[in-house]
Parts: sequence; structure tokens; C-alpha cells
Amino acid sequence: MKIDWKKIRDIGLNAMGVKTLAMDDKGKEVLSEDQRSLLSSKFGSEFVTVYEKNLASMAKSDDSPIQLQNLMEALGAAGTADIEGLRTELAAERERAARLETQVTTLSASPESKPSAHAVLVGATTPSFRIDANAIHNKIAADTLTSGRLGAFEGNTIDVSELKTELGTYSSQGNKLDLIRDIYSGFTTAQFMTPISATESYKAVRSHMTSVVQEFSPKWTPSGDAKFTATAILNRRHKINFSIVPADVGNSWLLHLYNENKTPDQMPITRYIVQNILLPSIVQDIELKMIGKGKYKETAPGVVGKAEDSMDGIETLLVAASKSLDKGINFYPDAVDLRSATDAVVVEYIDNFAHNITSKYQAIKMNIFLSSDIYLKYKRGYKVLWGAGSGTEKADFGTGRVDFTNFSLQVLDCLYGSPIIFCTPKSNFIMLQNVNKPQVITDVQKHNYEVRYYGEFWLGVGFAIGEMVFASVPATYDPQATINSGGSSDFWETTKPVTQTSEVINEGTEGV
Repeated sequence: MKIDWKKIRDIGLNAMGVKTLAMDDKGKEVLSEDQRSLLSSKFGSEFVTVYEKNLASMAKSDDSPIQLQNLMEALGAAGTADIEGLRTELAAERERAARLETQVTTLSASPESKPSAHAVLVGATTPSFRIDANAIHNKIAADTLTSGRLGAFEGNTIDVSELKTELGTYSSQGNKLDLIRDIYSGFTTAQFMTPISATESYKAVRSHMTSVVQEFSPKWTPSGDAKFTATAILNRRHKINFSIVPADVGNSWLLHLYNENKTPDQMPITRYIVQNILLPSIVQDIELKMIGKGKYKETAPGVVGKAEDSMDGIETLLVAASKSLDKGINFYPDAVDLRSATDAVVVEYIDNFAHNITSKYQAIKMNIFLSSDIYLKYKRGYKVLWGAGSGTEKADFGTGRVDFTNFSLQVLDCLYGSPIIFCTPKSNFIMLQNVNKPQVITDVQKHNYEVRYYGEFWLGVGFAIGEMVFASVPATYDPQATINSGGSSDFWETTKPVTQTSEVINEGTEGV
């Protein structure tokens, strides 16, 4: 019998997962201990013995017929055991396939059962969380919506413990992210700023170059000076301490549910308090007290700090920079207090302000930010200046764009009562957030019939590069002086509250 040694050798190599074998000092192929163990586990020790003898003799197809015959017999014996194992596995798989085929035949012969009907709320929004229907305030809401009668909270109070539990569930199911977005985008000035995440401060790494192109010469003659002032913007940490008696807002909440045609699980009282009472209060403080006119004052532990003392606002930063002149900001010389200026003066002043902005910024579309009072003066003066027939006879005439420029007038609510005007690209007008955004609401505590909300967030504002800011700041203006008055005058007369005296009481009870 003619046996091909090469094929047998390849069987061994494939079993070992190699293409070649190591050589001894005589140039003969040899097996390692690991390879011997591997072949022995697959084909038996007798196969390994004969395999090595043939390697040593470098047998060819017609050499050592007895040894090769023994090798084939050993291979066959090992293969028989493997084949029997495979036959057993194949029989098991065939039996499993037969069972599956029988099951498919049975299911195909019987019709599929129809699914049971269930109610679907068409157009209803998915609740952000499931409320506790057993809570007293949710029972009252359900009864009110069913009966259509308000006044359900008369003589009733909300169980604060239940409300605290519900609010904890509300805050833990992703709603905190919505609150964060609402805080950082809810105040109107936010849309004109560029949000940046930072820890405690931010400083831009950026430069503005003068001309760098010059006539060619074979020598190194550098030109162009980097001119920029990267101002450090501080990020401040703010806290929320807010208390409310839920029973006081119970009926207003029920009225909201009734008018909006919502169910309690779609608008629980926890969401109502947060979105309709707490959040608007936060946003109002940011816009009217912090982002524009705020001035940071460090308070001692335990001292109640004011919102306007928690950070430096835009106006405060500009006033300080106009005095120090170390931030690179471009200040308009001999700034006029536009609050007391005539309408005509305001138009001329803003027109000159816009046309004197550095030429390399003239091609950039930017806003000139100002208060609503100054904006009104400009529009009235513009209408008088150009007169009838120019299109200004319409109540909503024109746009906020300054003639023959790329600059548009834009009112910022935070600048109420302010004579300051300033202009900068949006990319340079920075609002800082914290890298690790807090949960906003961090704790809720019960105190008798009162619920106390505890929270925190980070916020800071400023300009990245001083040279990209153009501003007009009167020397005597103090932003903090207008916070309490809201920038308003004493034009409106207010009714003074009547002081109740003993005489009034006696007069009202006489004859009883």
C-alpha cells in the first residue's frame, strides 16, 4: 500500500495549528512538549511515537512503509473515537429538529388567538413619572376634575410628606435635566450669549494679529503683533432656598388642570410648583438682579445673601473695566448718559458709536445691546428725523438695524434703566456653566405645613477677549442703584396702604 507521508504530516500540522515545525541542530523537524501533548490528546500516544519517527527519518511517500502503516492505523483508531462522538451529537440534533418540526406543524394547524382590546389615550402625552394615586392631593385633583367643581382645598391641607416623596420621584427620573436647561436658557439674555462649561473660571486662548503680510526680502523680518487681552471669567456657585405652603397653591393648581384639560398624572402638583412658581422665580432673579447688575459680595456663613450679591453682572464688569482700563475693552470717549439725552441726541450718538467701531469688525453682523428705554428714544428720534413719507409713518416701521452698518439694536432685559450700550460678537459674550452640572433641586424638607426646597447651580458671565468689546459707559453710573427701583421713575402714583388704628377699629364696631 502506498501512503503519502506529506498528507499525514499536514494532518498533524493542522491539528497543532502551525504551518512549520522547529528544527534541531541537524536540521531535522522536531516536536515541542506542548505539541506532543496536543497530538496525543487528539490521536493518542502511539500516533505521536510513529509521527516523530517519520519526522526523524524525513520519510517520503514510499519510505518506511511499516512505520507509515502504523501511523495510519493509529490515526484511524483515534479518528474512530472522534467519529463516534460526532455521530452521537448528530443523532441528538436530528431528534431536536424532529420535535421542532412537529411543533411547527401543530401550531400551523390551529388559528392564532386574537389579542384582547385595551384603551389607548389618543394624543395624550406620556407622563414623566407615575404618581401615587393614594396621595391626598391627587385624590382631591381627581375628584375635582370628575365633579367639575373647584374649591376642593377649602378646609383641607396637603400632606407634605406625600408631596416630598412625589417630588423626590419627579427629580430622580430625568426631569432635573429639563430644569437645568430651563435655568440656563430661560432668562431672555441667554439667547445672545455663548454657553461654555468650566469649573471655577475660564480664560480664552486666542489672539488678534495686526497685518502680517509684507514686501518680500531674503531676511527674517517678523511683523504683526499679537494684541489681545484674555479676561478671566469667574464662575460662581449659587444656592436655592425656597419655601412654599402647598395648600396655598392647591386651588390654582386645580384650576390649571381644569383649564388645560389634563389629568393629575400629566400635571402633578410637584411639577406645577417647580415649573410655575420655583423656576420663574429663579429665572427672574437671574435676569433682573444677577446677569446684568449683580455685584459679588462675599457673605459670612449663616448670613442671608441676596441674589444681586452672588455674582458680577455684565454692567458691573463694564463699569469696573472703564475705571481700570486694563481689560483691553474699547470704551467710547466722553460717554453720554443717554437716559437724560433727547431722542435726537440718542439717534446721533448711537449712529456715531456704530460707525466708529474698528473697521475690521464692520463686516461682522453684531448686536448693539441697550435698554428698552434707550431703544425707545432711538426709534422715536429716528422717526422724527426722517419724517413722513420715509416709511416711518407706520407704527412698526423699519428694523433695529443701524443705517449703513451690519449692526442691529437689541434690547436686553437685564439692562433695564441703564445708559450703557455695548457691542461684541456672540462668540465673545460668554455664559459659564459648570462642567459637572448639579441637580438644581438637591433636597426637600418638611416643616409643619411648609415645604422647603434646597438647590444649587453655577453661573458666570463675561467677555472672552477685551479687544472685541465696544462699549459706552458713563462715568457716574452705578448699576446697583437701579436694582430696587427696577429702573422706573416716580411717574406713577401708588396708593398708600391704610394703617389700621384703634380709632378705626372702634369706629367700625360702634353700636355693635
